[in-house]
Amino acid sequence: MTEADIQESAETPEPEEKPEPAAVAGDVAAPEAEPAPAAPASELPVTKRAWSHAPFFVLGAAWIGFVAALTVLLWDSAAVSIVGSPLYPYFVFGGVALVLIGFVTGLTVWLLARGRVSDDERAGVAGAIWLRAVAWTAGGVALWWVGLILLDLHRAGVIG
Repeated sequence: MTEADIQESAETPEPEEKPEPAAVAGDVAAPEAEPAPAAPASELPVTKRAWSHAPFFVLGAAWIGFVAALTVLLWDSAAVSIVGSPLYPYFVFGGVALVLIGFVTGLTVWLLARGRVSDDERAGVAGAIWLRAVAWTAGGVALWWVGLILLDLHRAGVIG
C-alpha cells in the first residue's frame, strides 16, 4: 500500500455491517428451547432460604403449644377464677417472654442474614426478616389473647 492509499482508507470509514431485519426478528421471536437451570441454594436470595424461615416456624409452634397447654391446664380453674390459679402467672409472663423471644429471634436471624448477603441486598433482607418477626409475634399475641378470652368466657359461663 502506498501512502495515498493509507490516507484514503483513514479518511473514509468502513461501513458497519448491519444485520438483516429478518435475522433480528427471528432471534427475538424465537422462544428459548431449554429453561434456565435453577440457581444453587447459595445464589438464592436470603429471603428464599429455609434457614431464614425455620426459626419463625419454631416461634409460631412455641406460641401454639404455649397457649394450648396453658388454656387446657387452666380450664378447670377458670370456672372459679383463673387469677387465683398458680398457673396464671406463667400464662401472663410466658406470653411476655415469648414476645421477647420473637424480638431476639428476629435480631438473630437478621444478623446472620446480614453477614451472608451483599450490600445491595441488605435493606431488602432487613425489611423481610423484621416483617416476618413482627408478623409471627403479632400472630402469637393474638392467639394468646384468644386463649385469655376463652378462659374468661368459660369463667362467665358462656362456653362449656
